[in-house]
Amino acid sequence: SGTSGRPKGVMLSHGSILHNCEAAYHLLVDFNIQNERFLSFLPLSHSYERMAGLYFPLSIGAEIFYSESIEKVINNLTEIKPTMMTAVPRFYENVYRKLVSKFLKSNFLIKALFKCKLNALERTNLSLQEKLKIFFFNLLISKKIQNIFGGKLKTFVSGGAALSPKIGNFFLSIGVCILQGYGQTEAGPLISCNNMRNNSTKTVGAPVKDVEVMISSDKEILVKGPNLMNGYWNNKYLTKKTIKNGWLHTGDLGYLDKSKRIIINGRIKDLIITSGGDNISPNKIENLLMINPYIDQAIVYGNYKPYIIAIIVVANNFVDNSIKNVITKINQELNFNEKIRKYIISKEPFTYQNGLLTQTLKIKREKVFEKFEKEIKKLYLNK
Repeated sequence: SGTSGRPKGVMLSHGSILHNCEAAYHLLVDFNIQNERFLSFLPLSHSYERMAGLYFPLSIGAEIFYSESIEKVINNLTEIKPTMMTAVPRFYENVYRKLVSKFLKSNFLIKALFKCKLNALERTNLSLQEKLKIFFFNLLISKKIQNIFGGKLKTFVSGGAALSPKIGNFFLSIGVCILQGYGQTEAGPLISCNNMRNNSTKTVGAPVKDVEVMISSDKEILVKGPNLMNGYWNNKYLTKKTIKNGWLHTGDLGYLDKSKRIIINGRIKDLIITSGGDNISPNKIENLLMINPYIDQAIVYGNYKPYIIAIIVVANNFVDNSIKNVITKINQELNFNEKIRKYIISKEPFTYQNGLLTQTLKIKREKVFEKFEKEIKKLYLNK
């Protein structure tokens, strides 16, 4: 646990692991589980892939294929034709960004159909003309996108970080099922997940079988159940601080919707408190940045500062020398205190190799802020 901070040893019992396998089966039973094929590309040293990509597939007698590398995942998908697969939001973001880039460069008809499809995701009252465009998009293009994933896929499972609802809804609308879940190493790791009958991309689903979730007075998500760890290895102090009266204090902020599904607002430790006293969750801003086809990676900063700034890695297909127009457009969707006032463009991407990404491809916030310390200071000095 704690790949974005100081690593901690988490003691999981056989019981917590078996609970996770059983709970995952209950989640996926509607997909008529039999003769399943999994493609694994995330590191097995991380609890998410260890459970979802190894222990659970073994528990249902599935075949597991291991990708040659992250760069070859798409090729491996068409070779293996998996029926189920776990991935992190970064994977779906990359596929979505490539699709957007490809369709916007297509002929007039395909481009028009694709734009109509994207616009319709955020609306319910569609005109007859729009409905016809979407019908032809689904008829001509959706199956081709499904075939990118091998053509046999029953469902993806997304975890490890928050998936943008816009990206999730796009894939669902073309017949590619993504079930977003939530967990922590300290919980085996499975805590909650959507299912085929009740799937909302704005949530991480309801608590799984035999797991209870409670929201504390300060909006922290608390968890109780047979999935919880026995404690941290050789760290009784931190164990007592993390598990109180049988409840795991996750450090995540959130609430339950009317269907008792969990909606996560962010991490307590990641919450930005500006010098004006505004509490801002970076997740919303960063999701808006990273669904833009011209932005590959992004992270925002502003703790105890007068305004928010962003550190951005632009996509390879970005040809303009300025990203100002992109930021201006994104700011239109943000509240006044959330708007990005200034930004830094990183000359290199954030990667696991340069120490700026975790094993599940989440950005190591403090490491990035440390790397760009001088540039950040200049942005606040030059008002």
